[in-house]
Amino acid sequence: MKLPESDEFASVHDKELEQAYLQMANDAEHEREAQEWCEALISDGIE
Repeated sequence: MKLPESDEFASVHDKELEQAYLQMANDAEHEREAQEWCEALISDGIE
C-alpha cells in the first residue's frame, strides 16, 4: 500500500513515517486494538 503523494499531505514525504504507518497497518493485533479503542470512543459519545 502506498500513501498518496500530494502537497496536501506534507508528512507523506517523510519515508520513515510512511514506513511506520505501513508497519502498523500490517500488524493485525495493533489494528484490532485500534478498532476496539475507536469503538469504545464512539460508544462514549452515544451514552
